Amino acid sequence: RSSDLDDADEDDVADDHGHVFGFISLLNLTERKDTPCAEQIKELILSQCEKNCEQSMVEQLDKLLNDNSKPVGFLLSERFINVPAQIALPMHQQLQMELAETQRTNKPCGKCYYYLMISKTFKEALKNSRSRAGQQQKEELMFSNAEDRKS
Repeated sequence: RSSDLDDADEDDVADDHGHVFGFISLLNLTERKDTPCAEQIKELILSQCEKNCEQSMVEQLDKLLNDNSKPVGFLLSERFINVPAQIALPMHQQLQMELAETQRTNKPCGKCYYYLMISKTFKEALKNSRSRAGQQQKEELMFSNAEDRKS
């Protein structure tokens, strides 16, 4: 479902109504646990975690994804390149309204204990400069999209 922008922003996007600039959706992996799609997503997430994380993190994620008492929602969110971050706020607000509606009507798709989101991140390339203590400076994790940053 698309979201209407605030009236103040309406003049700026008058020609853009009906155009898609991004999307946001939630897939309850626990509710859909017996579907091939949900199982493939879980396998992919775990395989990427195995490649990039410590074994303890992989075990923790595997336990979380297979705990039926605490449903996991997989948040899919993307906006097109060069579309300003301001488009993300109405998308997130719309998702919150839809989740509140699913909880109000007692639908299982909106009942999630955890929310899992994959963010595009990168680390800035560091030169071989060393700090005063002789250790390399710690790399800072950076997010491609401002809305993915933890507040």
